This record gives sequence, C-alpha cells and structure tokens, in this order.
Amino acid sequence: HHLLPNLHHVRGLYPARGIVDEQQVEVFNARGRIYAGVRVTEGVAPGVVIMSTGAWFEPGFGQKAWHAVEQSGNANVLTLDIGTSPLTQGPNAMSCLVDVAAA
Repeated sequence: HHLLPNLHHVRGLYPARGIVDEQQVEVFNARGRIYAGVRVTEGVAPGVVIMSTGAWFEPGFGQKAWHAVEQSGNANVLTLDIGTSPLTQGPNAMSCLVDVAAA
C-alpha cells in the first residue's frame, strides 16, 4: 500500500466517470501514468487538476502490462524532461495535459 499524492479538482468535474472524493485514480498522458488520490475542492478552476510532486520514483506495471504505471504518484513522469534553454537549463513550467480515470 502506498500513500498517494492528492489530485485536486473542482467539484463536478468527473461525475460522469464515477470519480468521487478520496477515490484512487489513474492520471495519464502520452508520457506516462501514475496513481493518485482524489481531493475535491472549490479552489481549482473548472477543467484543471493540480498535483504536488515529491514522491519517490517507483515504476511498475498496472493491470495492462504494456502500460508502465508509476506506483507512488510521482507527477514528473507526466511532464517534459527538458530545460528552458540550452544556456540556463532551468526547469520548465511543469504543466501538461492529462486525463483522469478511475483506477
């Protein structure tokens, strides 16, 4: 069992998918997949999800063997791993498009 990071979203964003507060979900895009726990809040804009990072990187495989799933919810697997410029190599914006589904 893992203590998963929270994925914050506005109330009513995912009712058609059956996603509710304190549920485990899969957050994914073309770069990767992670597990997270849902926290419903009014402090997030509609259509936006917010997730903190900091979990140890722990790759693994989910129910579909061809989809690697980061088990601890490290959001870095969803973002680009490039610097902002060749000169500074500062971090990029760490924002990305994702989809959310019940785990």
